[in-house]
Amino acid sequence: MNGVTLSLDNIKSLLAGKNVARVPRYHFMQGFCAKNVGYPIRSMYMEPERSFIAQALTFEQYGVEGWPEYGYASYGGWEFGGEIKFPESEWEQAPSHGRFAVQLPEDVIRLKMPDVRKSGALPLAMEFSGLQDKYGTPISVVMGGNFTIAGNICPVETLCRWTLKEPDLAHRLIRMATDHMVEVVQLWADTFGAERVIPNIWEPLATNQIISPKQFETFAFP
Repeated sequence: MNGVTLSLDNIKSLLAGKNVARVPRYHFMQGFCAKNVGYPIRSMYMEPERSFIAQALTFEQYGVEGWPEYGYASYGGWEFGGEIKFPESEWEQAPSHGRFAVQLPEDVIRLKMPDVRKSGALPLAMEFSGLQDKYGTPISVVMGGNFTIAGNICPVETLCRWTLKEPDLAHRLIRMATDHMVEVVQLWADTFGAERVIPNIWEPLATNQIISPKQFETFAFP
């Protein structure tokens, strides 16, 4: 790893508010990185050191501007007590949902906030951020947005139905997802320093192909 050189100057300039030569290219391609170096795809999500090495070597090989990051699209399901299926076959590129933590209204009432030091993939993510710290890359923590996390805790079609018929349940679930995000970012800030941490938040389930503008305004936008 000592010989790997990542292309970070353009991104660091952008984050510092300086002029950049061009728009940086951002990639999130764990499955490809695993295949590129000959690792099983599941190792990208279960073995932080292998994941970091595979990404760093692939980024250097293809001149990718960026740094290795840990995350997966189904974030929130495992962390709140559900089950995740890790990729095994050649057709699987990322973790997918197994059992959802919430399926019925009473499950929402019983749901507890997870311990951010122990739950789901968070210990693996923290180990990965330790490698980011060791090798001098930006330190990131990758999560979904609050609506997306809620839609990973329970099936997204159930969440969408609740936004229409049981809004109090939807609000409770999204509130818990929001509070969880704050707790995770606080842990990373306390561990590495707030000025060094980049929260990486994506919100694919809040797309207008899933919820209406009114649902977005009521449940996602706040």
